[in-house]
Amino acid sequence: MERSRYRTYAAVDLSAVQHNFHTVKSRLQEGCKIMSVVKADGYGHGSFEVANALKESDYFAVACLDEGMKLREKGIETPILILGYTSPRETEKLVRWNMTQCIFDADYAREIHSALPVGTVLKVHLKIDTGMSRLGFYAHDEKAVAETAEKIADLIPQTPNLHYEGVFTHFTSSEDADLPHTEEQFSLFMSLLSLLKEKNITFPLRHCANSGAIFNYPEMHLDMVRPGIVLYGYFPDPDKDFGLKPALELEAHIAQIHHLEAGDAISYNRTFRAEKPMDVATVCIGYGDGLHRALSGEAYLLVNGKKAKILGRICMDQCIVDVTGIETKAGDVATLIGKSGDLTLTAADLAACAGTIHYEILCSIGKRIPRIYPNKGN
Repeated sequence: MERSRYRTYAAVDLSAVQHNFHTVKSRLQEGCKIMSVVKADGYGHGSFEVANALKESDYFAVACLDEGMKLREKGIETPILILGYTSPRETEKLVRWNMTQCIFDADYAREIHSALPVGTVLKVHLKIDTGMSRLGFYAHDEKAVAETAEKIADLIPQTPNLHYEGVFTHFTSSEDADLPHTEEQFSLFMSLLSLLKEKNITFPLRHCANSGAIFNYPEMHLDMVRPGIVLYGYFPDPDKDFGLKPALELEAHIAQIHHLEAGDAISYNRTFRAEKPMDVATVCIGYGDGLHRALSGEAYLLVNGKKAKILGRICMDQCIVDVTGIETKAGDVATLIGKSGDLTLTAADLAACAGTIHYEILCSIGKRIPRIYPNKGN
């Protein structure tokens, strides 16, 4: 696609996504499966396009039924796990669209089971809460593990039309190999599985290794791993590099160049005032496109290989940057994520300025920004 037609755009290199997938795969023992996480529209990269590029995946993971249905509607046939809540009223859709549902407590399991259409079976994965305190059967200590094992052992015979294909937990801090939390969570998870095995309850798919654990804790890979942010070229700890390739570039066109005199103010509430004559560029991206307002006066963009600081308040549809001394004109592009000349800006760089994480920067890129795919991979 011709980039010049768009006011702003995100260019996604699907061959980089494939590279990151194979980087993950290279760390796994033979037979270990991969559940590629494509929720939140593929972390802002386009869920279908990413899923289509990652046909080697054994499973996909989404956050909700609607995300899974959209993949099915576009022809994705790979198994899909819904990681979050689905209303029991939507159980028929879970069956119709061949979804796998996360089950996080016994009452919820019974509600889903009761809502199943007659004669149907639904694949489910049990979610175990080993310390995240979000969703899952409570298993924060050995006493709770024993109690949860009893609950699950009672539940399974009560819900014969649920096919308990998998069981999983989620780590809170696996990006840090020096903290004890991940090993504690893994120990609780394995203790539960051991107690269930004593009751002749096993699962074909045990999974707990998210992006951090895939690289830091190979002994925790089990039957399947769940890469998320690493598929898109970032490690959860932005200071670590495992040869991943960021897949997304975000660029916006410059609409106009202004020359300001000393004393001129910029943008809403006049929070910036020029101390001397300067040139500024109006760039076609704002908080309505996902450019965090917290970046106002803090971050810089790249214009023709030079840093151009954001001045004043970011507006809904535009922002203003300092281009004094930079050779540029209307129609040029400003780079928010990606490379310009010898300089590179990453989602992690923007996140540091906004006081957030690179996950949020990527997921916040607005729907009105077109995604273009100049390299659809191999």
